[in-house]
Amino acid sequence: MRHRMPDYAPFNGCFDTGVKISDIDGILERRGRFLIIEWKEPGAVMSAGQDILFKTLSREYSFMVLFIHGKAIDANLITDATLLLGGREYGPIDMDLPRLQAVFREWWNVVSMNCSASYGVMRSKFVRYFTGVSETL
Repeated sequence: MRHRMPDYAPFNGCFDTGVKISDIDGILERRGRFLIIEWKEPGAVMSAGQDILFKTLSREYSFMVLFIHGKAIDANLITDATLLLGGREYGPIDMDLPRLQAVFREWWNVVSMNCSASYGVMRSKFVRYFTGVSETL
């Protein structure tokens, strides 16, 4: 069965500022921490509304946003990723499936510890990783 996006167009006129309903491609929650995943085809850009939405969410300490570029139908065709944290973008960096799996595992393992200090350290490690300062997590 093919996944279909809901048609939000009938609701576009409900908001006087021209705001439109947005979707999130993926989200993980663990112990009050959130990892939002937004997947874009190679060359696609974030809409202005999504950019505002994700930057606003990323300013919350418990939220991280990961933009992934690649073919959504095949995780082996990932090209790059950008981290959004504290309202700032880090990256993009070259990305492939094993590296992305390592990012997800690191996030999950750290938030599973439910330790604020470890979470802060991980946020700093992610910034170094996504700016190319560190090649490993």
